[in-house]
Amino acid sequence: MNNLVPNSATLPTLLCVLALGCGSSMNAPGVASSGSTGAIAGTDGSAGGSENTENGGRPSNVGTSGSGNSSGGSPTAPTPVVLPCPSLKPGEPTWERITPPGDVGDGQAIRVHPTESGTVFVMMHKGGNGAHYPTDGLYKSQDCGATWSSLINTGVNGDTVATGSWWSFVIDPIDPNIIYTIDGYGAGGVWKSTNGGVDWIQTIPTEQGQYIPNLFLNGLAMDPTDRLHLVATVHDTCTGPAAGGCLPETFDGGATWHLIKGPDPGWSEGAGPIIIDKKRLFYATGFGGLALTTDGGVTWKKVADSGYPSIYAAPDGNFFVTSNNGVLKSSDGLTWSLLPGSGRSVPITGGDTMLYAADQWSGAYYVADAANPSEMRKFTNAGMPESAHGAAFMAYDKAHSVLYSSNFAGGVWRIVTP
Repeated sequence: MNNLVPNSATLPTLLCVLALGCGSSMNAPGVASSGSTGAIAGTDGSAGGSENTENGGRPSNVGTSGSGNSSGGSPTAPTPVVLPCPSLKPGEPTWERITPPGDVGDGQAIRVHPTESGTVFVMMHKGGNGAHYPTDGLYKSQDCGATWSSLINTGVNGDTVATGSWWSFVIDPIDPNIIYTIDGYGAGGVWKSTNGGVDWIQTIPTEQGQYIPNLFLNGLAMDPTDRLHLVATVHDTCTGPAAGGCLPETFDGGATWHLIKGPDPGWSEGAGPIIIDKKRLFYATGFGGLALTTDGGVTWKKVADSGYPSIYAAPDGNFFVTSNNGVLKSSDGLTWSLLPGSGRSVPITGGDTMLYAADQWSGAYYVADAANPSEMRKFTNAGMPESAHGAAFMAYDKAHSVLYSSNFAGGVWRIVTP
């Protein structure tokens, strides 16, 4: 897995990307939800919205430097150099394209390694919902996106687990070789790897799976206080004892599961779980609201009219969740207020000093001081062409002050923050 290759140019491709979950039809769009530094509940600044179709050419990858003349004799600009972690220095913030090289499709969920500084993972998927290519799957960079490994998921069930899009995956913070994922419009259920993403097993048994149509899941989160506690959400209406928008839950790392009855009578667009601890679990959806249970799903309380399954925990103990109305702030998870200056956002992430949110539809990025986030302000789009705008997933590397943004057909990007 250390077969690293530099980024190289790819041909611009006209691609219609069906993004975040809408219905259980196989030609409908899908959804996203999962831990980078500063984020909890396994969200890692990743979340899901509703129908987002990215049309337009994909900008070229950056790679090693070089120059030359075209066949017509006109000079060509040198290809920008993507520097490794040790060479990164804060300065005027500028986005750099770091999409893994080759015709590997669109950027999906992205995660920063919990213990290895400078290591980042991203899932790439080509062809939209329902399509599958041999290049689909997990890629890893150990130098902040300067170079990328070849495809990681090459072992048992490796191809099966990447037949769709990873709208969410989480990495065990104690044993990073353990990775869990869901595969939208592909192999259903919750999949687990114990060797860094090479081999995979299905963890949802028939006992619970019989009540989940096609085992179609769309969100996954890990408890920041208990790595064996995970919760998923279903991209369809469950049947059986937990009929409606049910949530599969495990307290033993996927060895056993049970189903929680959700707050809605059916599945909800863009739904995903947020876990604060063993007692506080949220069912979040941009269009159905943000609901909280403190008794394992026996009762639910709606605490906000909108909320995406992405959360950031600030150093002062406050929680921040994205929504259609802007970024929401709470000190206890019960009462939420709108952060001034913010706009419609889906993913949120950050470090000790700054938090970042983004709108996958308008392409806007927002930033606030993490220690005292009284308001948000627009963050730069410098260096990123308009055709690439639209962050559906983000992650933050605190050690190198690097913000990563995965933008579906727009590619994978990074920026060294101040």
